[in-house]
Amino acid sequence: MEAVVDAPCGEVRGRERVLVSPHGEKYVSYAFLGIPFAEAPVGALRFMAPVRRARFDSRTATEYGPTPQRHGFKGVTAIPEPSIPGDETLLLNVFTPRPGDRSAGLPVLVWIHGGGFVAGSPASPWYDGQAFNRDGAVTVSISYRLGFDGFGYVSDSDAPTNRGLLDQIMALEWVRDNIAAFGGDPGNVTIGGQSAGGNSALALLVSPRATGLFARVIAQSPGGFFIEEDGARAAAEAFAKQAACPPDLAGFRTLTEEQMYHARIALDMPPSIPDDPHQAVRAIRALRETGSLSTITWGPVIGDDVVSRSLDGAVSGGVGAGIPLFIGDTTNEMTAFAQSKLHAWRGVKPLALLHELGFPRPIAWDYLRRHPELKGQAAYALGQVVSDAVFHLPIASLVRARHDARPVEPSDPDAGVTCGAHKAPTWYYEWAWHRPDISLAGHCVDVPFAFDCLSHPYVAQLFGGPAPQSLADAMHGDWMAFIRGEELWSSWYDERRIYGERGKGDETMARLRRMDRYDVARRASAPDGQTDEGEQRMYRRPS
Repeated sequence: MEAVVDAPCGEVRGRERVLVSPHGEKYVSYAFLGIPFAEAPVGALRFMAPVRRARFDSRTATEYGPTPQRHGFKGVTAIPEPSIPGDETLLLNVFTPRPGDRSAGLPVLVWIHGGGFVAGSPASPWYDGQAFNRDGAVTVSISYRLGFDGFGYVSDSDAPTNRGLLDQIMALEWVRDNIAAFGGDPGNVTIGGQSAGGNSALALLVSPRATGLFARVIAQSPGGFFIEEDGARAAAEAFAKQAACPPDLAGFRTLTEEQMYHARIALDMPPSIPDDPHQAVRAIRALRETGSLSTITWGPVIGDDVVSRSLDGAVSGGVGAGIPLFIGDTTNEMTAFAQSKLHAWRGVKPLALLHELGFPRPIAWDYLRRHPELKGQAAYALGQVVSDAVFHLPIASLVRARHDARPVEPSDPDAGVTCGAHKAPTWYYEWAWHRPDISLAGHCVDVPFAFDCLSHPYVAQLFGGPAPQSLADAMHGDWMAFIRGEELWSSWYDERRIYGERGKGDETMARLRRMDRYDVARRASAPDGQTDEGEQRMYRRPS
């Protein structure tokens, strides 16, 4: 059945769906797909700041529209994210239980997809907000320009950097102006994202340009964080050299989409994992000396009015302290990155590699004891170090920085969204349920649980075994409570929620466990040998 909404953006025609929950209850959700929030970023608007879409008379919104992603990741991906051709790519999708009811005032979740800032699609069936509709929330999934289009440095553009973030901000402005017509409350918006989407959400948390556009933030497995402007300039020069074009706006505009794609692939291609495990250790140590194990080339850039300073600096300064944050990661985010070397490295002792990497021997022993899922495999042990360095330590540091942030003075020009509160409201979780196929809690495994879409056929295909609905009930329930503005578990500083439990089977429910910051510090700092008392104290529970 068709549903019609007369919104400030124009008349939008969507469709009704009668659905059944995992527990057998019927409910109704309405989908409005492919609504433009900005003009097509082509021609004179290519590599420029987004331009707000003019009001249209009427638009049929029953099918997903074109996506910025033209080429997804190769092979079987962790999330189904289709590519759809077409120029009009700056679109969003609205899922609501109460279209046209301006008095409904439902909380709103705006979802930012992941994909390393080079891939991903808002048209994923997993991002359909029907479960949130069932539980009384409106969901909006948004697109943004990817790769060089969205984040490459273009010196003579009106937006030299962070065009992808500007797209996200314009989508949030559309939500502010239009979501009431779809039954949502523009003053009760939560932004959320996973992986690069989680990074984006954190960038918006501290961005002065996003002030007042949302009330809460969900950051699911953010990693890598922000890029320095010098790095962005160097990447643009390397990109132009690879594409054989001048490194300016006119030069980049001579490139076709295919030329852009092949230049990016050549530039972004990660180094192959050496057959010699000791060579792999040396490569990891070399990357650590640069300050990060992240190999992301494109992403939020520090140095403009969108991202004026580093995430650590902004959060430590109290920016965003008044915005509740729900943040977490999976136990084994990138642990399987060297899975192809399991057989070749089978005879290599992981303890020796960890010691070579910089772990003192007692800490290396304890590290392996605390990760029985690594099964004594050297390849998995190195992968777990990467998971800790790229995801776990930065997230734990961010949580602590929000706890210790100084109050922000109202006159601070970089204050952004803040209330100057001490112990900013923050909830930190760990996803520990293992995918049956790889027996690890890897990157993206928690997404279908958060969206409560385990019945989608791609879930069973990907996991290679059953996924417990009890955990979807737990995680999705926590998300809904957060989106409604409710308190989650008590004392965020001392506790984190564990979804699943390593080594306890598939049917475990979410539970609480105290955060042992001493353990986090010595595990995460060990690759650099930073095991001094000061580093450990940062993460120890207060006595």
